[in-house]
Amino acid sequence: MKRHETAAGLLLLCVLGLLIGRAPTRADEAVPQAAAAVGTCEPGRDLIAVPEIKSERGILRAELALLSGKRTLWGSVGDSRCLPQDLRFFAGRSLLNGESQDPAFTSGEPIPGPTLRARVGDLIEVKFVNRIDTQAFSSTLDQENVSSTNTTGCDEVRSDAGLIYPNQGPGGDMMPNCLHGSSTANIHFHGTHTTPATTGDNVLLFVRPALRGGTNRAAVQPSDQFIDRQFKQIWTACEKDGPPDQWQDLPQAWRNDQERLLKQYDRTAPYQGQPGKLPHDMQLWPVNQQELTTGLWPQYQIGAYPYCFRVPEYKEAAGRHEGTRMGQAPGTHWYHAHKHGSTALNVANGMTGAFVIEGPYDDDLRRFYGAAFRDQVLVLQQLSSNPFPVLNPGVRGPNSVAKPQFSVNGRLSPVVKMRPGEVQLWRFVNAAYRSAIQLQSFGPQAGMAWRQIAQDGVQFTFENYDTLGAANLALNLAPANRADFLVKAPAQAGRYTLTALPNEGLVLDKSFGNPPRRPFQPESTIPLLTVSVDGTPVSPAQDFIKDRTDFPRFPTFLADIPAKEITTRREIVFGPVHNLIDGKSFDPNKFNQVMVVNTAEEWKISNQANDKAHPFHIHVNPFQIVEVFQPNLENTTDPNQPCYVNPMQPDTWKPCKGFGGPFVWWDTFAVPTSTQITLAANVCTILGQCPPQIQPYTTCATQNGVSSCRLTIPGYFKMRTRFVDFTGAYVIHCHILIHEDRGMMQMVEVVPERNPYTHR
Repeated sequence: MKRHETAAGLLLLCVLGLLIGRAPTRADEAVPQAAAAVGTCEPGRDLIAVPEIKSERGILRAELALLSGKRTLWGSVGDSRCLPQDLRFFAGRSLLNGESQDPAFTSGEPIPGPTLRARVGDLIEVKFVNRIDTQAFSSTLDQENVSSTNTTGCDEVRSDAGLIYPNQGPGGDMMPNCLHGSSTANIHFHGTHTTPATTGDNVLLFVRPALRGGTNRAAVQPSDQFIDRQFKQIWTACEKDGPPDQWQDLPQAWRNDQERLLKQYDRTAPYQGQPGKLPHDMQLWPVNQQELTTGLWPQYQIGAYPYCFRVPEYKEAAGRHEGTRMGQAPGTHWYHAHKHGSTALNVANGMTGAFVIEGPYDDDLRRFYGAAFRDQVLVLQQLSSNPFPVLNPGVRGPNSVAKPQFSVNGRLSPVVKMRPGEVQLWRFVNAAYRSAIQLQSFGPQAGMAWRQIAQDGVQFTFENYDTLGAANLALNLAPANRADFLVKAPAQAGRYTLTALPNEGLVLDKSFGNPPRRPFQPESTIPLLTVSVDGTPVSPAQDFIKDRTDFPRFPTFLADIPAKEITTRREIVFGPVHNLIDGKSFDPNKFNQVMVVNTAEEWKISNQANDKAHPFHIHVNPFQIVEVFQPNLENTTDPNQPCYVNPMQPDTWKPCKGFGGPFVWWDTFAVPTSTQITLAANVCTILGQCPPQIQPYTTCATQNGVSSCRLTIPGYFKMRTRFVDFTGAYVIHCHILIHEDRGMMQMVEVVPERNPYTHR
């Protein structure tokens, strides 16, 4: 990202469903724009099986279309309204056999995008088209009638009293760390171990909507026919030689047309309500031109983009790897829009989908349970057309900002069907934009049983399956976490409800698997889904895997990273608010962490917030958790106990007992919350008087003439990871996506092992 991403962001205001010039009212949100289908918001209907696009003969070739239109949403808890909303969403079809788009995507129900199902080693080819009609969204500078008062580049909401958002003063939002850019998109293939550059998992791309001209809003540029001809050439080259290294590797006709469309956009885009008045430093083509001059891949695209990358297969011969050092972990992954400034809105709209990558893990499960073994893909979402509480915390209903309800595959509390005595594989994806969800239980006498078998797309070892995966243990899924469960139906028919608890970070059991986690006790729960057990019983009844010899083989490249392999240790601190890492907001012009490819590092990730567990996420390479400190669970009150954490001695701020391997692999982990202690007056009331060892963790203030100091003991975890196989630029960030949009993100870069310079 360059400086111009900030300037060009002036063009990319996101949809809020609000009218510029005043704050929204209940009347605004209550006026339906189309009749809602009867019953479409009622809980308890059958689970929707999201349409799948599968690979064939080593290639997954799909069209993934970003569309805009009406989808019907429910209200908040206790709000019975069911209204159509203007949303952006994914639809898709396979391009390998000429399939048509499944009508489920335009039925009006808010289902996720298609489930992509490939296999380790497959080539992924995605024709991504952005067909958003910007005229459907009133608060965007893409239209000529936009307010002429907006000059910040951020989404602006005004009332009669003045500007509501962006908030002003210290800590206020400003470009690029504000809400903006929701018509621009890209795809993040979350959980993939692949190149972050060019046509791979490249989140530094900005794909603008296709251009529409005149009165014929259906005619777009570039056209499907032109895209298909060009992408066929691009994919043929990618199949032969791998992803392109340089923009010049793409067909000349495609490069020329993108230049033409970007220049056309620059000539005609409105600025402060006037088309064709775009200042030079806000135009898109000059940015691309500058990047091309310096040998970079251009960021701005119009209408379409050709993704092409391989999910690498780890191969080993004579005890040595061939090709990649890690390979792709087979498991449950997902994809979602990742344009900084609009990630939360777009994910809240439903721009998400599951990405299942199969391998020996799946082969071994089918070998044990038989060819009829079923897996259920369960995408959990919080759907909303207006997910930003900073704008108007009182708004409720289908464009709710008040913690929208969790849905499963686009329905509230759906019904999953199982046969008596059947075991299924359930693949949970927490695709919510803001909340964690604690999967609790089917009830103490339900008869249903489950065991966790994988985390974040990486299977457990048998040892972890035997402990962390012990029967009926609850699990808290932070935003972006995935978990696979073996679920066993009882012999008797019946209906069984799985309860869950939405949250922004629970205090988890400090044992973290050694000894096993204790089951959570039910609190204020929701009915997440219901299992209907009926039909012909499975005979003989199926059971959980009990023997190591029957368990899926664990990939050798995912063995524990030993301490002796670590070359560098770092510490990263997530701030007490929504927009700071290491005390600063996201800077698109700076690499905060630079790593050398094919090395291993250990990072300590700390959390200064005491009210939310910021979910840490890094792209491309998964990591292992080797230590967790949760100060809210440690002993900070009794000095006579062996696990006493002394608030005055930071060297005691660590877990009383560690845990050994085998470690679990993650790509997102909620950093434990901090604990805060008000220091006694005889300790200090002014920072300079506090004991030196605690001053870095202490803040002091005066209120009503009384001074006091507060000590923060941060929670943290330590992780080890290998930065292997792929160089390039990508990001780390908080996966509460409204935090990422507002600045809780850093640029990172993996550089080659050898520099290009010589000394002779």
